[in-house]
Amino acid sequence: MRLIKETPSFDFLGKRRITGIISIGAILLTTLLLLTRGLNLGVDFAGGTEIQVRFSENVEADVVRQAMGDIGFEQASVQVFGHRDDNEYLIRVERISLLSPREHEEIVRQVEARFGEAVTVAPYDPDRGDVVDVSADREIDSETLREVAEEAGLRVNDVRGVGRRDVFEYAIVLEGVSTRLAAELSETIGEGAVDMRRVEYVGPQVGEELRTRGFLALLYACIGILIYLAIRFDFRFAPGAIKAVVHDAYLILGVYSLTGLEFNLTSIAALLTVIGYSVNDTVVVFDRIRENLQRFPGRNLVSLINQSSNEVLSRTIVTSGTTLLALSGLWLFAQGTIWDFAVAISVGIIVGTYSTLFLSTPTVLWMDQILGKKAQEIEAEAGLEDQAVVASGT
Repeated sequence: MRLIKETPSFDFLGKRRITGIISIGAILLTTLLLLTRGLNLGVDFAGGTEIQVRFSENVEADVVRQAMGDIGFEQASVQVFGHRDDNEYLIRVERISLLSPREHEEIVRQVEARFGEAVTVAPYDPDRGDVVDVSADREIDSETLREVAEEAGLRVNDVRGVGRRDVFEYAIVLEGVSTRLAAELSETIGEGAVDMRRVEYVGPQVGEELRTRGFLALLYACIGILIYLAIRFDFRFAPGAIKAVVHDAYLILGVYSLTGLEFNLTSIAALLTVIGYSVNDTVVVFDRIRENLQRFPGRNLVSLINQSSNEVLSRTIVTSGTTLLALSGLWLFAQGTIWDFAVAISVGIIVGTYSTLFLSTPTVLWMDQILGKKAQEIEAEAGLEDQAVVASGT
């Protein structure tokens, strides 16, 4: 399919200085945004609790914030989720547990007072959530452990044994963030008016590990692409493709920082998708350049690169356009991380097409000039050496 019936004659390389300045400005702006605003890390990376709650009637965000403050989360983030008329909110807090170190110390004190050294409470672990682990040297009645926890001021949901028959280990399961919030909102708004749609917990250590692995995935992808391009093309082409990939991924990070979109594991998937799209688009143009180099040996490289870019322009527009068209359904109907993913991919397609036409191909020309000068210097040095040999022989 050819969207453009006749091959156009756009001077892409003639705009390389202007587009270079634009790209440098965009990179500097992205760097400034990342240094000042940073990324809005989601629960996947930052750790904490994310609750999606829906109300059967109109409820203001301040009411939800007040309820979060009443249960001990004054700094909770409360955002409208979806359309305002849906009465749905996304709540994020940086903790996964209502249990505080002070409350943990209190239950340790109560257990020691009741059982002495016969029962041991596990150290406080913020990644464990609303669970207190207890081990004993003999069997203990679950109701007794419940009474001790309640005397320490904790709200207990359940007490159950978790060890083998001959190992006396127990888990005191406390009331969680979502349960306490639902009860608090029900008292304020009315019973049955609150629907907890989704609750996610990620501990801070797990979040840090996911963040590290996510960025390592990006690094490994770039290294793999570098190896592929080094094998597929010669040294004139590979730097341009790598330049386009790094440029596109970095600008997507700038979009996340500028818009405040949540950066999570889905965002890593979006970045990897953009990197793959950018490489594919660049490889298509480079293949055409390489074909034309064989068809027209000795031809001026500037005109040959422009011709190659124009010859694949129809294919580039069709590919980008159909991909954006497929994403339009997500722009219109998706919510949450899926909508964020669609936005990131859409921006990545536009930036990837731009970098292919205006960044990677000028780099090919630049590398050709550098290698050409290098070859001339080598030839000149070889000529001088030959002259010296001839002179010494005479």
